[in-house]
Amino acid sequence: DRALASGLPEASAGFPLSQDQGPVHGVVIYRAVRPALTDSPSTAPLGLAFVALRPGLLLDKVRDHPERGSTPLRYCLTDLDPGQQAQPLAGDPGCGRLDEGHLQMSRRLAYAGRQWSLRVYTQQALQTGASAAGLAFAIAGLLCIALLGMLLLSISGRAARVAELVRQRTAQLQ
Repeated sequence: DRALASGLPEASAGFPLSQDQGPVHGVVIYRAVRPALTDSPSTAPLGLAFVALRPGLLLDKVRDHPERGSTPLRYCLTDLDPGQQAQPLAGDPGCGRLDEGHLQMSRRLAYAGRQWSLRVYTQQALQTGASAAGLAFAIAGLLCIALLGMLLLSISGRAARVAELVRQRTAQLQ
């Protein structure tokens, strides 16, 4: 309902996925589909598009890239929306209850109408004298990849609208 009313992408609350073993959560992103060249919420939608995401799988792929190998960094993605208990969407079991002994960095993210918290931390103590620069680069990398994905989604939608406009104008000229 919110996606139809606002015309913006809206994410569902996290929910456990039954087909996977272990505590795996997913979210669904909804967006109203409107006729080409009109993104106004007042235009009647043609329907609703959605995609189901497994944030844990996506973040695992970023963290354990085959060219870099595995890293000692861990992550915890938590849904902070009011009206519900803070629910981990991705990360190790119990990652939402980390003590202050872990070296960690946390950022709040507004994504598709929800408030999420991304925490990157280490399970082992870093060597003496190590700075938090590596952790900062890891957070920045994860955020940049997420923003790049959102940018690519918006650009591909705009390219489709421009292609439809070119097709319509070409048809008018004939």
